[in-house]
Parts: sequence; C-alpha cells; structure tokens
Amino acid sequence: MLSISFRRLQLFPKWVHTLGFISAFIYLLAQAELFHTVVPDFPVWPLAGIIGSTLWLIWLIITGICFINKD
Repeated sequence: MLSISFRRLQLFPKWVHTLGFISAFIYLLAQAELFHTVVPDFPVWPLAGIIGSTLWLIWLIITGICFINKD
C-alpha cells in the first residue's frame, strides 16, 4: 500500500516502487506456509520468507534514505 501511495505521489524513483511491489509479492508467497499447515498439498516455496523479508528490509532502508535526502 505504501508503494502504491509513493508511486501516486511521485516521491521516489520508479525502481523504489518496483522493489516494494516485488518484495511484497514474494513476502505474500511466504504466507503459503500457513495454508500448508491446514492443506498439506498446498505448494510452498521455502525461501520466500527469507527473500521477501530481506527485500522488504532493504526497501525500508532505501525508502528512509530517500526521505532523508528529500529536500
């Protein structure tokens, strides 16, 4: 939701929004593990959690730097 808002406000470069969308999507894939506990045949990507979390943290750092540099 923040990436959508930042994109509409045109606060940051386009690649920052794209990174936000990608990390959110991968992190959403990590939630499949919860479904897998109830539906054993539900497909799971084991690396989705660590990759999604790492990309999200990188996006947060970049967003913070962009806010600091915004004058």
